[in-house]
Amino acid sequence: MGRIISDRSALVEQAVKMRQDGLTIPQVAAKLGASPSTVLRWCQSPEWYSKIHSPGAKPGSEQVEGEDADDKTALRYYRDRCARYEVQDDRTMLIVNKLLESQSVVKPPQPFALSKMGPGDPETAVLLISDEQIGQIAKKSETGFYDYNIKVFEQELRYLFDKFLYIVQLHRKSIPVKAVHIFFLGDNLENESVFAGQPFEIELDVMEQFFVGIELITWFLVELSRHFDEVHTHWTSGNHGRLGRIGEHKWTVNWDYLFAKFIEQKLSACKNVTFDIPKKWWNIVPVEGWKFLVIHGEDIRRYMKFPWYDTARFDADYSKILQSIGETFTYLMFAHHHVPIQWDSPYGERIANGTFVGYNVWALKRLRASVRPSQMMFMVHPRVGIASRYIIRLDTKEKKK
Repeated sequence: MGRIISDRSALVEQAVKMRQDGLTIPQVAAKLGASPSTVLRWCQSPEWYSKIHSPGAKPGSEQVEGEDADDKTALRYYRDRCARYEVQDDRTMLIVNKLLESQSVVKPPQPFALSKMGPGDPETAVLLISDEQIGQIAKKSETGFYDYNIKVFEQELRYLFDKFLYIVQLHRKSIPVKAVHIFFLGDNLENESVFAGQPFEIELDVMEQFFVGIELITWFLVELSRHFDEVHTHWTSGNHGRLGRIGEHKWTVNWDYLFAKFIEQKLSACKNVTFDIPKKWWNIVPVEGWKFLVIHGEDIRRYMKFPWYDTARFDADYSKILQSIGETFTYLMFAHHHVPIQWDSPYGERIANGTFVGYNVWALKRLRASVRPSQMMFMVHPRVGIASRYIIRLDTKEKKK
């Protein structure tokens, strides 16, 4: 049953009234469509507690007449579970803050003198980076295709850097390109506890993934900052970044979020590099006046291997949802599905980025798809929007014709 009241204060007042009428917390939760732990938190707040219980009683110590043993057991379970995870999350953030304070800051690099640019209309470069899944290992002996490990990732990252700059320099012969927006679309790390069997598919534990990845991405951004007047980075958290299985922690407690915050701290002295690190799962980013709705993409479902149908639904649904707060967008941009695709919508485009990993067990066995590792870039014109685009293939080994 859905919630019968949308206003939170009215919802809390309704919950308190139901408790005064003798309903148990699980019964109130069922009627309001909330979790028992949420109803318990509402009823234990000092503002409402005295209206339910006798004077002198303290939140968390009530013995409510009429509740059976199963109710009390359930409440203790929810209360203990919430308290345990809250303590774990607080401890994690304390450690993170200490580490942030102690890590070294990168000195600003010496910028390159930008070559003479063409007389055309200025454009802004955009680079998508996603699904690096640093720390994952795929073996050619087990898949029949290619290896993927931290060494391969570093090679691909360096190749991406060279190829991206090469394409930008080609454009600079005819137009000015002084700024770049880099969208990190999530799943920067492979993690180790997202799904059963994951420890068998990694070569580094999650802490090693975290710090090795920070060094490599920091290098990438520092070097790019030498070639552009402005480097704007935008970060989205992916499902591989979450701590534990689904529902064990708040979804905002995510390795990808911490990853971005650490890199922001390391590059705090590089004044031409900016960081946009939202906690929400979506973000709207303007580039040359055109708005991009950015998500990771795990909320878009596949049908027959590809996410065509649900992408169209997501695009339409969020167009309406965001209109309610005065937001609009032209481009929907996501990752997660490991397949670089682009298709038009009635007003704009839907863009999915590729992956660094390529041919791993998941792609070959679950998707039955041979996905070449790739990332996407494009140029944005103030009047045209996306004016040109490129898929940069990262598996540079020559193939037999």
